[in-house]
Amino acid sequence: MTVFNPALYSRHRTMDILNSSTPTTDVKTYYSGTISDPWKITSVVTDNYNAQEYGQREMDDVVTPQWNKKRASGVIVNSPYESTTLLYNVGVRSIARECINRNGTSPNYYYSGFTEFGTALCGGPSNWAYLAAPSVSDSIISEAITEAWSKVSLNEADILLQVAESQKTIYGLVSIFRRLLKIARNVSRLRLAELRKEITPKELANRWMEARYALRPLMYDAHGLISATTDYKRSTRNTFRSYKYIVAEDTSTNQLLWSSSAGGIRGNMYASRTLEVRAGVLTLLTGLQNMLVWGVTEPIETLYELLPYSFVLDWFFNVGKLIASWSPNVGLKKLASWSVVTETTFQQSTITSAYNTGSYNYRNYRNESGTYTKTSVFQYRTPEPSLPVLPVYSLHLNKAKLLDLGIMIRNLINR
Repeated sequence: MTVFNPALYSRHRTMDILNSSTPTTDVKTYYSGTISDPWKITSVVTDNYNAQEYGQREMDDVVTPQWNKKRASGVIVNSPYESTTLLYNVGVRSIARECINRNGTSPNYYYSGFTEFGTALCGGPSNWAYLAAPSVSDSIISEAITEAWSKVSLNEADILLQVAESQKTIYGLVSIFRRLLKIARNVSRLRLAELRKEITPKELANRWMEARYALRPLMYDAHGLISATTDYKRSTRNTFRSYKYIVAEDTSTNQLLWSSSAGGIRGNMYASRTLEVRAGVLTLLTGLQNMLVWGVTEPIETLYELLPYSFVLDWFFNVGKLIASWSPNVGLKKLASWSVVTETTFQQSTITSAYNTGSYNYRNYRNESGTYTKTSVFQYRTPEPSLPVLPVYSLHLNKAKLLDLGIMIRNLINR
């Protein structure tokens, strides 16, 4: 199997972006008043306004000569790329205020309305202040790569673990069966005192743990055995994928968005940063299909699963997945691996009020309108990323697991 080497076939591309929305009708009002009546209307004009999105995208990638021919012959093209997209969006009503420009004591310029892209109104800005986007942890990159590699398996039955825990499983089933018989006898004989013992907090906690960590895994094992014994043709090529996502947000209210000697504009600001990671491993099945399906080729993972409370450790760190990612993949040959990281920052400023400090007088209205946004997207693809060697903190707790953890701690203390 041939994997294309991108080597020296680099390429750089740039694309400008300019999108206009459907025109929105709005009213522009002109004034020519006096000192006694400065807001006397001279004329009212109906205009059309567009919300506009503009920006630029840059991309660096590689050119694969005769790509279609290579792909048709089975060549795997696994090449890097980087792209950066920067977008600005100017709302239809980007500055919602009226103004009078005074010259001395007499008003000589009156104007009311809204700005479009690239237009300043009453000394208003064409660029806004934005709230800095918060930072996020990039540990999910190594976490996604580890998880993709940990999935490189055709194991359906996990037979090694079932055999190792068979004695415990049989004992647990016998214990459950005996207790059910005991409860049935007490119900038939109306032994209420004995039945009350079955619903004490301690017994209910034990039954909860029994259902979670005895009966539920047994159902999964049964499903795995059925899948392993089902006679169907498995694909020769298999892709194992993972996806991780993290977002951080920040807000700030009544902030100064723009100011000059004529006045200023205040508003609310919002910013977010999102990190998305997709990782994958493409493999070729080379043999030992039955052993792979039954999980016979995964002794290291089985030993870890048999350690007491190893599953609790996995609630906080990706230790189990890290061990699985480094375990030998007998019968599965790696053809290619990759990771794609996308970092998106979104910043938004919305007008709430305007004020004057110099030769302008303002009258605020429709201040609910007027929003500027800035979006930046940086994405890069890495062929054959390095497999992490250390576990990372990865919290996987929900209400049920918190309850489980409390019961386990109580049982350990009461031993």
